[in-house]
Amino acid sequence: MTQSSYRATLRMQAKARFHREQKTTVAIKETLNTRVTRIEEVMVQLGASQVRMDNALAHLAEVQAQDQTEAREREKRIDERIENLLAEGRNTDARIDKLVIAIGEFISRANGNT
Repeated sequence: MTQSSYRATLRMQAKARFHREQKTTVAIKETLNTRVTRIEEVMVQLGASQVRMDNALAHLAEVQAQDQTEAREREKRIDERIENLLAEGRNTDARIDKLVIAIGEFISRANGNT
């Protein structure tokens, strides 16, 4: 092989190698761009999910606060009802005591008059 044909062969091999490397580089860049695009899309989706989670958490906090308020109101009504029942019980006890005294006096008079 002559020196000029050897150089020509080397040039052709170098050009072929350069084109293969260039195609590989383009493919790698496209793959990287695709991956970066996918990562960006996932980040957007994660951000949207975070916003939904924050909104749900805020709603749950509102519901919990409302539930606690309603629970305190129910407890207050129950306490008032218990106080009313206790007061009615004391009034009933007083009326029973008066009735027992009146019956005792009635029996005493009935025994004293006979």
